[in-house]
Amino acid sequence: MTVGRRRTRRSLRAERRLGEAKEGARALGRGVARRVLWSALFFALLSSLSGMAVMFVAGTPLYGALFLPSALLSGAALGKWKGG
Repeated sequence: MTVGRRRTRRSLRAERRLGEAKEGARALGRGVARRVLWSALFFALLSSLSGMAVMFVAGTPLYGALFLPSALLSGAALGKWKGG
């Protein structure tokens, strides 16, 4: 067996392993991105609802109503996300 042939096999094996590692990293990245997006949507919904409650308790319902579109949008996005 020649030296060139051994290097070719090694390089092919290394390329295959590198490709597998990259695919694993991509799959992990997609999973993390999904969790981060869900967490961000949930936090947006929670903060909108709590902001609305604080504004109503503080006696400024007009400012509380300004939180309503954000809460509705976040809730709809979460509902679509969980519902598929």
